[in-house]
Order: sequence, then structure tokens, then C-alpha cells
Amino acid sequence: MQKQKLIINADDFGETFEKNRAITWCMLKGLITNCTIIANTDSFVYACEIYEKELIMKNRVGIHLNIALGAPLTDAIKKHRSFCDRNGEFYFNRYRNIYLDKEGLQALYFEFQAQIKRVKSFGIDISHIDTHHHTHWHYHIYSVIKELAKEFDINKIRLARNLCTSENIFKKCIRPI
Repeated sequence: MQKQKLIINADDFGETFEKNRAITWCMLKGLITNCTIIANTDSFVYACEIYEKELIMKNRVGIHLNIALGAPLTDAIKKHRSFCDRNGEFYFNRYRNIYLDKEGLQALYFEFQAQIKRVKSFGIDISHIDTHHHTHWHYHIYSVIKELAKEFDINKIRLARNLCTSENIFKKCIRPI
């Protein structure tokens, strides 16, 4: 029988100075096992400096792909109204239905690719993928993430609802990458 492992993940590493410090403290105290970093926020570089300094974080930081907060890293997605407002800032709402045409899917692909490359450029070996506000539960978004996970050899994705007693068919379809 395979031994079960409890993973306690903290999102939003890199979002603010305060969150960076809180996540680091929790990891050092053993209160969390993993965290996910946001690549397009003001405190991202500070989070990377912490990662470099704190050995406990090695192989325990995933990427928190983001289309809901701040400014994108790429220009193409700024023009797509499903993701950004007129000022080019993300405003995505996960509760509304979205349809992504070929141009939208391509813009999303390049934005997520840029976020992954930025994290990797700071020497972070990405352990897993999740998304800000669980946007990966949209089918079109998940399909892009699945493609990028294969491209970057990332073989884990965090489920949005991990603590369920029953397995539904959707959960069984999404789990493997």
C-alpha cells in the first residue's frame, strides 16, 4: 500500500511583502509544506530572493499562474477583453462563462508561458501548477495549462477542491497531467 502524503499549500507567494514573509515563516515552522509563486506581481523578486536564501523551499515551490490580478507579462493578452480591461490590467472573473477563440487561446498560452519562464529564470524548479482563483477549472484554460505542463515537464497540478469524500467524474478526468 502506498503511503499517503498530506500537502498543505500556500498560494500567493510573491504577491505582497507581507504574504512573502508570512509564507516563509509558516514554511520554516512546518505549518505548510509547499507554496506557489505569482510571477507578475511587485513582490515577485523579493519572493525569489527568499527562495534563494531559504533551503527549506527547494523543490517545494510551484507556480501560481495568474490572469486575475495585476498587469500581464505579455502584450497580446492585454488586447483580449476576456482577460484585461481597457488599461491592460487583468480583471478575469472565474464565475462567468468564457469562450476563447484561437487568438485568445494563443494569447493565454504565451502569457502563461512567459510566467513560467520568468519563474524558471530565477532558478526556481517548479514543483507543481495551480492558478490564482482556481481559473484552471475552465476547460479552455486547463487545456492550455496541460500543454504547457508537458512542455516544461511539470507533472503535478493542484486540485481546486482537494478535501472531498467522494470522487466525481470531473475530478477523475482532471487529476492526471
